[in-house]
Amino acid sequence: MERMTPLRDSIQWRIFLYYTAIFSVAVALLFAGHFWTTLQSARRMAETRMQKHAVQMRPLAFPPPDFSKMDGQPRPAEPPVMRGPVNNRDFHKTVAKLEREQIYVILVNWRGEEIYRSQNAPRDFCVSTPPGGPLTLKPGARSLGVEVHTRIGDVIALGQPRKVVELLALHTLPQTVAAAVSVLGLFSFFGFRLIKHGLKPIRDISRAAEHIASGALSERIAIPSQRSELGQLANVLNHTFNQLESVLLRQKQFTADASHELRTPVASILADCEFSLKRERTPERYRETIAVCHEAARHMRKIIESLGLLARFDAKEQELKKTPCDLACVASQALALVQPLAREHTVEISSELNPASCRGDTARLEQVAVNLLSNAILYNQASGKVHLRTGTAGGNAFLVVEDNGPGIPEDKIERIFDRFFRLDTTRRHPESGSGLGLAICKAIMDAHGGEIKATSKAGKGSVLAVTLEATPSTE
Repeated sequence: MERMTPLRDSIQWRIFLYYTAIFSVAVALLFAGHFWTTLQSARRMAETRMQKHAVQMRPLAFPPPDFSKMDGQPRPAEPPVMRGPVNNRDFHKTVAKLEREQIYVILVNWRGEEIYRSQNAPRDFCVSTPPGGPLTLKPGARSLGVEVHTRIGDVIALGQPRKVVELLALHTLPQTVAAAVSVLGLFSFFGFRLIKHGLKPIRDISRAAEHIASGALSERIAIPSQRSELGQLANVLNHTFNQLESVLLRQKQFTADASHELRTPVASILADCEFSLKRERTPERYRETIAVCHEAARHMRKIIESLGLLARFDAKEQELKKTPCDLACVASQALALVQPLAREHTVEISSELNPASCRGDTARLEQVAVNLLSNAILYNQASGKVHLRTGTAGGNAFLVVEDNGPGIPEDKIERIFDRFFRLDTTRRHPESGSGLGLAICKAIMDAHGGEIKATSKAGKGSVLAVTLEATPSTE
């Protein structure tokens, strides 16, 4: 059953909240910009509308002077002073209409004299004359305003409170907010779905890991896209699970094999002791019982020592005394040690020992060579042959042991280095070991950074080869 993750600990919800927060800020900025643009557009539209009204009111406010009756007479240097269209009914009707729209009007003649101000016009809305400049409108901080000049310099100015224009823009704010919330909700929904879909491989990984932890060792993570980061992670985890399954299966097999190997000598000791204790025996029979117990104890000690050595190699606690050495010398010493065993089993050993300089622990490498030669002798045919050779090839130093024994079945080649693994034929051999020799050889070679490989053909013998990185000869 899939466990529920608290929201505060959920990666999916954290990413969603971060995404929503960032997107909310982006949407807020976008629609704030939109509102600012709308506000500026409303101000420009208000100014354009007032400009149009001012142009339409200009002839009503400042009718042009009539010079038609002055034919033949020189025109005055200054135009007659215009006092304003106080009595112009159309002008006042227009002003009244504008006041209902909260637009105010002021008139200033070309001399700078204010001749008309609507009742709703604020005091800071005025037209002034800068030193050496023309009449200029000063709308104040709270108003928008436009001005229109006549040909002789009169000014008609229209204004409107800023807050009125801004309120008009604010009427669009609910629609803007609604649109922003809709966009945010829509993108949040699809964002949540996208994040949930994107994190599905992580949930699959977690679910598979839980199943594996509960005992389903064969289950693996299925990720469609193997090139994505999560696909690569899944591949790494699947490889790790493969290794874990292999280790656990080997451990299970190791426990069963160790139990079996130790059960036999213990059973032998108990049986012989019980037989001797049932009644009085002769001294010779007691001696036989002690001999059986001694042999069984030696066998168990050998197994225990081998297991201890493998455990130290597994824990990287076994120290190797690496020095420059020659596999030819190592092979020569090993050959001298196994010659009596070869004579006992009528096995002929030939050798071809070429220099093979490398760096390693001489004692451990000699142990490997002795083990390989002993196996080649013990599990060979009657009057069999073993060939030992050393040398260098491809930048590696090698030691090879060949025999013409019964060989190893092809389906068993990969397992001969497993702990306690023995072929059925070797189990029946009177001098059969515990099945730890080749496992120790592999552990020693792995610790040296080298390799040990086996090739074989049933009925034609086997070849076991050890390789190490070659080094320049010290001679």
